[in-house]
Amino acid sequence: LQWMSFQRVWIVDDELAMWMKLSGCVSIVAGIESGSPEILRRMGKPCKVDQTVRSIKLLSLQGISTVGMLICGFPGETLKTMQQTIDMVNSIYTDGALIFMKIMPLFLTPLAKVSSAEWRAKYHIVGTWDDWSHETMTAAECIRSAVCPQRTLPTHPPVAQAWMFTQFKDTIVPFYDEPLHFEAPLELLRRFHFARNRLARLQQQILEPSYPQEPTWLWAQLEKAVAELTSRETKT
Repeated sequence: LQWMSFQRVWIVDDELAMWMKLSGCVSIVAGIESGSPEILRRMGKPCKVDQTVRSIKLLSLQGISTVGMLICGFPGETLKTMQQTIDMVNSIYTDGALIFMKIMPLFLTPLAKVSSAEWRAKYHIVGTWDDWSHETMTAAECIRSAVCPQRTLPTHPPVAQAWMFTQFKDTIVPFYDEPLHFEAPLELLRRFHFARNRLARLQQQILEPSYPQEPTWLWAQLEKAVAELTSRETKT
């Protein structure tokens, strides 16, 4: 039996990670939200950044992948707090299981606490849904920084990645709401995600090829990995 769950990642210690692995856990979805202590304080999150990073490493050492969910645009968000989130993500241990990240722009629903009259007055919040502004950011600025476009086919890397994603190290995998194939060998998943992620960065000229033939080699690796994943799905 394999399973995945939503998890308050900062409560994970060595013993819990071990028992999760032994019981069949392959992945967790964690509401990390931000790498800024100030933003976490405003959100009312009881965790600390170093706790989150440590717990993800404990899970990774047990072979349990993490899908981290981040929020961009909360009142008080600035380039400085976004950089703190980038720095936190880049400090996460990635030599064990796969680490995925998804960044969601703030979606200002009318019933959310942040939409209350008290919060609106305190942080100068105007607007709702995906058309808002507050004292440090607008929705348009948030979306340009955070939204990662969906890919259309496994062999098609995104044609663009938002600014925050371009700052993540290569071993952090953008999460596209797609099947994660946790039943596949880790080495195969690493080849698939590394090739797709690096191709996207080369296409955007975020990175320069390490050697002239690198894009061709990456495409070949990606196509081979997709073929292996497809073959496994067909057999199951």
